[in-house]
Amino acid sequence: MERRGQGRKTMEERYGEVESGANSIEVRGVRHRLREVLARWMMDVPEILTLDGGTLGEGRHWIRFIDKDDRTYVVFEFNGEFDILSEIQEVHRDGPDERGRERRLRPLVELPPPHLRPGKNSRRLLQAPQQDRARGRSGSS
Repeated sequence: MERRGQGRKTMEERYGEVESGANSIEVRGVRHRLREVLARWMMDVPEILTLDGGTLGEGRHWIRFIDKDDRTYVVFEFNGEFDILSEIQEVHRDGPDERGRERRLRPLVELPPPHLRPGKNSRRLLQAPQQDRARGRSGSS
């Protein structure tokens, strides 16, 4: 049995159907448009198309968007300080499925608690931790 399309199914089970969420998120009593949330991570760029967002409870929120360059759906879960707690991506590749796309789910990435991270920009830390070490920034003081 083929498992094509399971990534989208998993994402929609946790966060609802694409674009079924809100177009703004209330974090610590302040309502933020989705673009404002992305701007906190310096991701408010034309290559990113916001879709929806919401609150999971216990101070945990989510935002879903499309990275047009990578052809991926992405969901970030974050806390009230806008620290990214997890990321899930669905990568679209050429190949047949019910919509003419082959999809695969990248694993959910759980980050260490904010007090154990060396900086505020969690996405950058996921992509280039070696650069921080080369600059003399480490997770322990």
